Amino acid sequence: MDYIRDNERLPTDEYSSQHINYYLKTLKSLCIVYKIGYGVWHIDEEKYKIYRFNKEFKTKKIHHVGTDNPKNFKGNPLKKIRGHGFVFTLPIKVKNWEKRIDFLRKNKINYTIIPQGQRIDVKNNKVWLCNNSIVVYFREDLSFYGRSALESLEYAKNEMNNMCNKLENILKIKLNNGSGYKFKISRNHFARMQDLMAVESNKRGGLKLYYDGKLWLLTDRSFNIDETECVHSKTAVSDNDNIISPMLQGLKEHYEKTGEALTLNGLLSICSQQQNQITELTKTVNSLLYVKPKKLDPKDSYFG
Repeated sequence: MDYIRDNERLPTDEYSSQHINYYLKTLKSLCIVYKIGYGVWHIDEEKYKIYRFNKEFKTKKIHHVGTDNPKNFKGNPLKKIRGHGFVFTLPIKVKNWEKRIDFLRKNKINYTIIPQGQRIDVKNNKVWLCNNSIVVYFREDLSFYGRSALESLEYAKNEMNNMCNKLENILKIKLNNGSGYKFKISRNHFARMQDLMAVESNKRGGLKLYYDGKLWLLTDRSFNIDETECVHSKTAVSDNDNIISPMLQGLKEHYEKTGEALTLNGLLSICSQQQNQITELTKTVNSLLYVKPKKLDPKDSYFG
């Protein structure tokens, strides 16, 4: 993969065609490696990252799931991101699904009538049986620990795959169309545990940030632990991994190198000062520029 990334072509000089095709077949089927021109190949880095993670997940015993106070988690101490509050929605097309209450009664499966349909409990998780979908609410104490939000999400998705398999056995239906379970994420929260920003914010009553009218970041205390949480249903993963984590890591590195402790208020003040300086500079530059009049007056001509 490093060779393709650096040279944008296959390593035909180093490996046989049979060897290349053996490994390329899987990567091409997953759209991780694809051809963009004659002899030119490209790697989808995001898909490759997920592929490597899933491969590691299947081959190693990774402690990542907790159903207790996060302080009691016995896994990797570097896994500071706690994914929780997951809700998954699985669109379905099941024959005779409208008769599911009869099936539940016949098989003595406890259920509750709700406006959306019926609710059953599976492994202490709430499951809604709706007309066109199945919605799974992971229980509140179920957490998935990772070094990033993406890693935490992959653990949760793996648990959801197990849940789908469990539902197939309970309801005697088929949810896998041959290419996996096609569920979508309706809700996910990713918390940075023991986060200093959360500690300071919670002393002042907590923090809530909105973008386009939707809550995307908050601080709170869960299990008596200060946490900074990314909670947007669509952007929580990238908000944590590409915005919050790099920003806080940068503040830490700056302090270690210079001894200067930058605060968020300090950074905002610097940004405001720089913006004011840019505005004044723009005014100065504009005043020095010659602007051609729309209509020249002969009296103003140098050659009049």
